[in-house]
Amino acid sequence: MSSRASRSGGKPFSANRTRVDSANKTSGGQAYPEIKQRGYYSDIIGTDGSDGQLDYVLNGPTTAQDTLWNVAKEKHTPKVTAFEEKGNVIEQIKGQSHGPSTEITAISDFSKSSSEPKVQLPFYTKPGDCPRKIEVERRRRLYSTLELKNLLKDQGIKTDQLMPKQTSMPVQINMDPNDPAPFPAYLPLHLFDNEEHDCRLPTEWLKMGQDNGTRKPVPALALLPSKDTDKELDPTDPKIKYEWTDVGILDYDPKQQLFFVQKCNSSGRIVDESGKAVVNGGFQSDGSRMDLKNQYWVHRVRLMLKAEDPRIFAQRVAEAFRLRKETEAILRYNLYVDCMPMDGVGELDQASLRRMVECAKNSPGIGRKTKKCAKNSPGIGRDKNLEDYIQVLEKEVNIDFCWSMNRIIFDKTVDEDPVTFAFVTKPEKKEELVPVKGCVLDVPEYPYDQNYDQFAFHSLLTRKESIEATGKVRTECNKVCGMSLFHIPTTKPMRLEEFEQTQSQATSQYFNGSHASSHGSRRYCEISILTISPEICFFLPFVGVMKLNNPVSSDLDIFLGGELSSL
Repeated sequence: MSSRASRSGGKPFSANRTRVDSANKTSGGQAYPEIKQRGYYSDIIGTDGSDGQLDYVLNGPTTAQDTLWNVAKEKHTPKVTAFEEKGNVIEQIKGQSHGPSTEITAISDFSKSSSEPKVQLPFYTKPGDCPRKIEVERRRRLYSTLELKNLLKDQGIKTDQLMPKQTSMPVQINMDPNDPAPFPAYLPLHLFDNEEHDCRLPTEWLKMGQDNGTRKPVPALALLPSKDTDKELDPTDPKIKYEWTDVGILDYDPKQQLFFVQKCNSSGRIVDESGKAVVNGGFQSDGSRMDLKNQYWVHRVRLMLKAEDPRIFAQRVAEAFRLRKETEAILRYNLYVDCMPMDGVGELDQASLRRMVECAKNSPGIGRKTKKCAKNSPGIGRDKNLEDYIQVLEKEVNIDFCWSMNRIIFDKTVDEDPVTFAFVTKPEKKEELVPVKGCVLDVPEYPYDQNYDQFAFHSLLTRKESIEATGKVRTECNKVCGMSLFHIPTTKPMRLEEFEQTQSQATSQYFNGSHASSHGSRRYCEISILTISPEICFFLPFVGVMKLNNPVSSDLDIFLGGELSSL
């Protein structure tokens, strides 16, 4: 009822304005409570919020009219003359950087294939197997993560120990139990290099730099002086500091077995003084090779290529380093024995020395002649200076005897006091195999008699009869070659019947002459028939023997009537 009253009379209800007038009264005089429209934050703002304090809050958000439809009109379309080119557009694009990128922007003077490791995989693999390109990329990334200095450090080798040094500083021995003889190296390392560790030949390493007909450098690490000014100094100068440096391989000298390398600059490039890339081994247009301060000739053991396994190269260097150390220790050991005095050691027994001299004089070809010696050969035993030579040899034998005795004494002293003589390295004794029979062990077993019999059985030139038969056949063949099958020289004209009769007589004489009935020509014909089949040639020596033993019978008859006729 009240709702009908409000609809019929009074002001209409609006949700956008607040009713603040007095309470409506019905026709009956009943009063109702005042109804106020409440909004958000109405309790905080209060009834006085509409007195100009809210400003434009009640007006809604500001909106911008869409003007995209005006673009298609002619007056809003820009003209071509409005765009002006400012400089080089490509350079401007290169200068625009919008975050990180995976593109390789650095300039490199090496070919892409120069750092690919060697992989023993087929180019076309079956499904399920690792493809060749993936394996190459895996190894390339693995090799790039391995540091050569750390690998050598694991082997117990420092970089400054690889190159020999000339030093006059005294060496303190027996100070370090792990290295009681810290003597500096004086022998070059490349003398002890093992080339079996190399997976490619030097020419194959250089071919990896081929790119579109140009031979580019091959990336590698080389043990070089840290300063290029030290290049002119002696390589064994202690002032030189060696480091593993990034280089590019330019060429190789097969005679001296040296690689020609050049250091990379700060940008990792191989360039000359003018900034151009060095290619084709560093040769210029006039055929001469450029000579720069950062170019060196190095041995293979001081050069590790980026395409090889650093672990194998570190093992190669460590093996050469230890072998050099052992060799120098043995040389010092021999020097210790050489410096020992020989007085009072003793000499070789004269009786034993006399027996050796007599045996040498009586040996064949020296003291007495043999059947093999020529009659006019005077022989060494008659030489007047033979006694002088013998005296010189006796002195050498006595020196070797004294040296052997000193070595026995020195070894005994070292074994008795190993702590004091810890710096001495004795050579390892190799057990020599004593043969059961008196023979040379270097010659392997070889069935000589069996192989000789097989060769003689398959060859025709091992019997006297075969050689004689071959000579006779050759003689008869030469006679036949000098004869003519036709009667060519004619002195007068003749009829056709006369010409046929003359030619038939010449032909019959060629086949029925004395040469055809001789033993050699018949033998030649039979051999010609027999050599048709390879199996028949195998029995030619036996046919020759049968002919010589029974000259009356024919070799051909024997052959055709024998067991060989089944062939």
